[in-house]
Amino acid sequence: MLSAGIYPLDPASKRWRNFRERNIKETQRRQIMKYQKLTHSQKGLTLVEIMIAVTISLVLLAGIMQIFLSSKQSYNIQQALSRVQENARLVTDIMLRDVTAAGYMGCLGATDEIVSTLSDQTVSYDYAVAIEGTEGGDDPDSITIRRVIEGMSVPVAQPMDSPTSPITLDTGNLNYASLNQWDVVTVSDCAGAAVFMITNDPATSDGVIQRGTASADTPPETHINNGQSNSTDDLERIFGSQSATTAKLYRVGSFSYQVQPSDSGNTSSLFVSGDELVEGVEDLQIEYGIANSPPNSSIPTIAEQYLDADAVTAGNNWNDVIAVRITFVVNSGDLVVNPGDGDGRLRKTFSTTIRLRNRVPA
Repeated sequence: MLSAGIYPLDPASKRWRNFRERNIKETQRRQIMKYQKLTHSQKGLTLVEIMIAVTISLVLLAGIMQIFLSSKQSYNIQQALSRVQENARLVTDIMLRDVTAAGYMGCLGATDEIVSTLSDQTVSYDYAVAIEGTEGGDDPDSITIRRVIEGMSVPVAQPMDSPTSPITLDTGNLNYASLNQWDVVTVSDCAGAAVFMITNDPATSDGVIQRGTASADTPPETHINNGQSNSTDDLERIFGSQSATTAKLYRVGSFSYQVQPSDSGNTSSLFVSGDELVEGVEDLQIEYGIANSPPNSSIPTIAEQYLDADAVTAGNNWNDVIAVRITFVVNSGDLVVNPGDGDGRLRKTFSTTIRLRNRVPA
């Protein structure tokens, strides 16, 4: 039973239709108000806010870029420093090997005389002088080292008949095959040494080495020793005799160090006898330690003063040199720092003092 005052609406009645339309409109009104409220709450950014956001972003980006560039600069500098130090070690190791061995002529003593039969005994062929330099003034210095080539010795097989007779070598020695016609060599024992040029072909001579003096006994124009010859065949002693059974024949050479423009054209390099050795070496300064002679001794022991090449030449003291002080500058080659007033290359100066082992008694 229905309570009083409450009457159900007939769905077909006009009153029901009006009620339904009012509900639909009310629902739509509420949805529109809700949408408008959401729309009004999402406000846009002002120009000032955008500029502030852009500025903050640029500051952060600049900081990140600065950190990246600083890290890259530090990396480049470290790489350049490593390259400079590596090149300096290479220069030091190679020059140490050659300077230490300057004047080495087998087991010959430092005070023993070296005989040479060569007609040209100047510059690269002056084997009586172990080491010699040239002062560069404002330019880099240069130095020439003369010695036998290691690992190239061939024993003398039998004693010479006379100081002017040929030398017979041990053909069974592995180094014999490396000997060639027109090579400049030295035969040495523990009492003396003689330098001469081979004028016959060792490959077909069955171990017999000739040192001819005829006009035909000269190298062809294309040979490195072109213009050289033997002025005599007299070695002034017999090698291979019973008193000196350690006689051996060695190939000899001169090694000249100088600084020249590099083959790449970017910087300068250290060259050895015309071949580029180490890139980035831009200066080479050399001083020579002159030996003193202590009381009661004619054998020098220490270097009492260091002189440049001009002073050593003026005093005719090249055979008194027992040590060499080398100072050189190596650059990085590549540009690694802000050029400013320079060229942007990293540079470092190195110095070392080397004793001539064959000029100082043990």
